[in-house]
Amino acid sequence: MNTTTYQLEFYNPIEENNCSKEKILEEMARFLQKKGYVKDTFINAILEREKIFPTGLQTKDINVALPHADAEHVIKPAIVISILKKPIIFNVMGENDKEIPVKIIFMLALNKPHDQLLMLQQLMNLFQKEGSLEKIIQAEDYNTSKTLLEKELINF
Repeated sequence: MNTTTYQLEFYNPIEENNCSKEKILEEMARFLQKKGYVKDTFINAILEREKIFPTGLQTKDINVALPHADAEHVIKPAIVISILKKPIIFNVMGENDKEIPVKIIFMLALNKPHDQLLMLQQLMNLFQKEGSLEKIIQAEDYNTSKTLLEKELINF
């Protein structure tokens, strides 16, 4: 079992109408930067990586995106989650020409490459559990969503 400590944060988008994936990713990355989790270089790194290696993922319940950048852009580990009222179009992981509407974004800012792989595996396990993402979306507030996620990701 890994003992990496990371902070779980929620970002509530300022303006979702006609919001692009680039805009929401930049907002989330700036949120992490302002909180001291990432370097200035993180914002551009996350946008550039998303262009080359899309992170949209179709799941059983609700489509998600898992944007992340190289560990060199991270100061201290965090995951920021944004639950969107209106889905935003992302390109599908491994299928750059296919698009899907994404409802939840999990932006990873982990400062060890191996930790990124482990967290991606943990998240994939979460996504495969029937109804798990639905519970997170339907939670009454971010604290409840955070508690649900922390229980699921406890082994990280």
